[in-house]
Amino acid sequence: MSIFKTWTNIKCPEFKFSKSTIQDSGDLFIVSDQKKFILDEAAKHLTKAQVENLKKQDQVNFWSFASEKNQIHFFQYKKMEDTHVGGFESCDYNSFKKFFGLKLSQGETVFSLNVDPKFNLVENFVSAFAESVCSVSYNFKNKTKPELKIGLDSKFQKTFKNYFVRSQATNLARFLVDLPPNELNPTTYADFLKEMVKGSKHYKFESISKDLEDQGYGLIHAVGMGSKNPPQLVRVTNTNSKVALVGKGITFDTGGLDLKPSKFMRNMKKDMGGSAAVVSVLYYLIQTEQNLKVDFYIALAENSVGGNSFRPGDIHKAGNGLTVEIDNTDAEGRLVLADAFSWLSKQKNTPETVIDVATLTGAIKVGLGSYVGGLFSNDQKLSESMFESSKLTGDFVWPMPMPYWTESEMTKTEVADLVNSSQSGYGGAITAAQFLKFFIPKKSKWAHLDIYSWVDGKKDVLRQPGGSGQGVMLLIDWLEKH
Repeated sequence: MSIFKTWTNIKCPEFKFSKSTIQDSGDLFIVSDQKKFILDEAAKHLTKAQVENLKKQDQVNFWSFASEKNQIHFFQYKKMEDTHVGGFESCDYNSFKKFFGLKLSQGETVFSLNVDPKFNLVENFVSAFAESVCSVSYNFKNKTKPELKIGLDSKFQKTFKNYFVRSQATNLARFLVDLPPNELNPTTYADFLKEMVKGSKHYKFESISKDLEDQGYGLIHAVGMGSKNPPQLVRVTNTNSKVALVGKGITFDTGGLDLKPSKFMRNMKKDMGGSAAVVSVLYYLIQTEQNLKVDFYIALAENSVGGNSFRPGDIHKAGNGLTVEIDNTDAEGRLVLADAFSWLSKQKNTPETVIDVATLTGAIKVGLGSYVGGLFSNDQKLSESMFESSKLTGDFVWPMPMPYWTESEMTKTEVADLVNSSQSGYGGAITAAQFLKFFIPKKSKWAHLDIYSWVDGKKDVLRQPGGSGQGVMLLIDWLEKH
């Protein structure tokens, strides 16, 4: 079975609406910003003693009880205020997802939601409900397709459907990252994309899989030389697109001859997490049949150790003609992205906006942790709009500086135009972004998302260890608004 068919037939959760808005089993969520509504609903489902217990509980804003039929969870909304700069704490959507992360029953397939119609954030809560039940239903170990049964008032079902598809896209990114590297390599990844796009009304698949160096793309060719699985540049295009999304797709990263220590290599199947986010946005657009004017570029390679591996000290030529001295073979992601940028720069009409997504540096995780991505940009308005989308979706990024003096770190070489790694040892995420900037079309607005794309340990039922789907919700929100 192909990877795409494995996703669609086994791993991707689906749902059906129940005829009853409140079902006789499963998880039931009752939501309002008024305690009276919660108590009135509690009286319909709980014993008198449980209702009296609920009346006395004012220290928290959510409660759970077991009835004869359901696990019942009550949520009384209280606005969170920011105690720090940034706006993350006041993100209602994220606080709703945190609630579901604590209360959803893992393995459950029946869910009901009863929302106070006077609650002014009802659409937001339904959206978070849809994303959360879809998210909790994904597990890479699934042997059969999860089929969910949803109880929900009909006036909220359209919102639920839309956000369930968004969450399916996020789960696809998780699935791609979770795939073992002996299954997902540049060739099988390109095959997955080709199969996904087949039959699409708006998008066309293209790839360069042979003679990359002869066609001028010496950087991605160099990165992939050590692997038996050859590198590829893939793009999926629409007509007259004004936006290009670019994803780093290193399907496994040993570090090359600058070999990673074993504990840092263990999860390097996730080094294609940026491409997984980009591909999953495309999946969402295809599923919803939206004709957004967006092109997608994916740089696919495997950074392996072998007799043909590229070496520190090598010089290779990028697609835009610049030469790059290799200082560190483990700084390979920026090389494959550079050639993807060069490819899109050669198009007749270069995009107005270029956004790349990459698990580019460990330095960004040191600075921001695993849950918040770094946002670099050459355009203030673009940066602000993406930051706003991140706060609305709970898919958080933080704007990062690119001081002009750090650009010179990438030109400190006596033998080439650029060097692929800074010798300073500081600000690694910043200097990596500076390297990428040399390959962006001169007139394009550009944003670079440096993400982690992985959940290291179990946080809650929504964030199981493995691929995180980071970046998908943010990009969908931004694209649909711009």
